[in-house]
Amino acid sequence: AAAAAAAAGAAAAGAASAAADPEAKRRMEEAEKKRAAELAALQKRFEDEAKLRKMDEEMKKKEAAAAAAAEARKREQMEAQKRAALEREKEARRLQKERDAQCVIKPVMSDDDIARCRR
Repeated sequence: AAAAAAAAGAAAAGAASAAADPEAKRRMEEAEKKRAAELAALQKRFEDEAKLRKMDEEMKKKEAAAAAAAEARKREQMEAQKRAALEREKEARRLQKERDAQCVIKPVMSDDDIARCRR
């Protein structure tokens, strides 16, 4: 704010002397144009950097979401594999119980009966 006030004061003082000297007026206008161009360039650079920062943040969010989704899929697959293994084990126990129920030990057994009981 102080620099702006000083610049305004210098511009006012320069304007008074510029009225007297056309060459000084031209130099002052060129300096003002140069300052305006520098300011515009700084503003554009700031806006471009802000856009890049925003794009970086969005990219990081997307990457984090993709990683979370991949982790969730991996977890779901592992749970599905565990459920399938438990189901296979349960089915194996059920089949074993069925076979055991079919096997009745008798004093006299045929070869088929013995083979069924060995499984």
